[in-house]
Amino acid sequence: FGTHPGEATDFSGHDLVFRDRDVVLYAPLRAASIRLENSVLSAASTEAGDRELALKISGVLHVEETSRIEVVGRENVREQDGGSIVVQATTIHLDGVMSADGGDWQRFDVGAGYGGTIGLECERLVGAGSIHADGGSVSAHGTLAAPGRGGSVGLWCDDHEDFDLRNVHAFGGERGDTDDACRA
Repeated sequence: FGTHPGEATDFSGHDLVFRDRDVVLYAPLRAASIRLENSVLSAASTEAGDRELALKISGVLHVEETSRIEVVGRENVREQDGGSIVVQATTIHLDGVMSADGGDWQRFDVGAGYGGTIGLECERLVGAGSIHADGGSVSAHGTLAAPGRGGSVGLWCDDHEDFDLRNVHAFGGERGDTDDACRA
């Protein structure tokens, strides 16, 4: 399932359920509610190379434990920076993962991807999931390439009492060259 450039993505008044699906969006999506069950919701690149996933939900966004919302950088390609995720909903029930991580880099010529941006606006945030916009890591020994810096996560939620904020982060990537790798 996926949208196409220019395709209407206004499902206001409809409850959407995605089971065992990879869903790729090219435009913002509006719905009464969205439920992800063992699915991945991501955004395609625009002609300018931007990747933004925007959801406007009048009710509940429910992401089950085996599901992900992600706009992550890919490894070893130009589009290695994390993208942007913007969600407006009455309630976000996140048991899965919401990620805008930068891609890792394992070559010698360029650094890893930067973490992207996540912005959530809701009345209530609940669940046992995680939200992150981490920078990518560099694992090639001897490279001058740098790990990616962490991105940003903004939460505008009236009630997040039932969500562990320790599961929200935007860490910088790591450098993986070790002395053992030099001796091998």
